[in-house]
Amino acid sequence: MRLLVIADKAPWPPHAGDKVRLLQYLTNAPKHWETTVVAPAPPDEIEECSSELSKRGIEAHIVPGQPAVLSLRDCLRSWRRGRPLLCEKHKFAAVCTRADELLASRRVDAVLVYRLAAVQHVPWERTAQIPVFFDLVDANFLWCLSSDAVCHVGEVEFCRRSMAL
Repeated sequence: MRLLVIADKAPWPPHAGDKVRLLQYLTNAPKHWETTVVAPAPPDEIEECSSELSKRGIEAHIVPGQPAVLSLRDCLRSWRRGRPLLCEKHKFAAVCTRADELLASRRVDAVLVYRLAAVQHVPWERTAQIPVFFDLVDANFLWCLSSDAVCHVGEVEFCRRSMAL
């Protein structure tokens, strides 16, 4: 099983609850799974993060990126568009580009989207035949992406197509 994890933050260093939880997902995956994570990190943490994940048998594609500092104008624009502020704060084109490259270059059996802000980084046109699972631990509402995508708050819940991990 090849699992691609798309996250809004790199799991290393694990100094926050969401990073610890993601690191646990990655390290507790069955050993026969090939787990790859794509996530942004501050430039000074990329090398350390990649190294630590590699030691744990996790292929890491960490791209440079830090959450944006939002202005009042950004907040109003987000509100007018009906987009959660979390998504505006964590927009990283490099994550989407790298995920798209990985999906184009190799077979992936499932995609795990970790946290609400990472939903915008999924290259949906490449995932039409791949189950996409969601862990929206930071969502306080139901988040529907399309008629065949169903997800809800809590643990890794659901995919667009039926396939159990």
